[in-house]
Amino acid sequence: NYVAPEILLGQPYDERCDVWSLGVMLFIMLCGSFPFSPDPPPAGTHPQGLADAHMSVYRKIVHGRIEWVESEWAHVGAPARQLVRAMLTVDYASRPTAAECLRHPWIAVRSVPSKDSFPAVARENFGRFNAARHSSRRVGSASAFSGM
Repeated sequence: NYVAPEILLGQPYDERCDVWSLGVMLFIMLCGSFPFSPDPPPAGTHPQGLADAHMSVYRKIVHGRIEWVESEWAHVGAPARQLVRAMLTVDYASRPTAAECLRHPWIAVRSVPSKDSFPAVARENFGRFNAARHSSRRVGSASAFSGM
């Protein structure tokens, strides 16, 4: 979920691939969900295997099909959204550098966050994100031990 499109495509890359990964992390921190998630399996079929799920996410990354759920972003201002969009620009030559991100108005203008700056919908999504992350870690550990 964090890998830049140019890496998936085997193209030349520079430090802006890290800006992509930071954009994914900022997306998660602001709304509590991933910008790219696996496609659901077709009706009447078995759930996707892990490889199929990864491939559907990789296709979304390469084509820049970001999943903006408006209800999750309603509390996020335009400058923050613009920065995330810029960081998740598919064409790495058009993506900002880390220095340019630091000069972005949303970063450069420091303000004290209000107690409501992390609303309930983001807290709930982030809670689900953490639960899923811990669950997959347990499954991965169990798989590793079962192979011994």
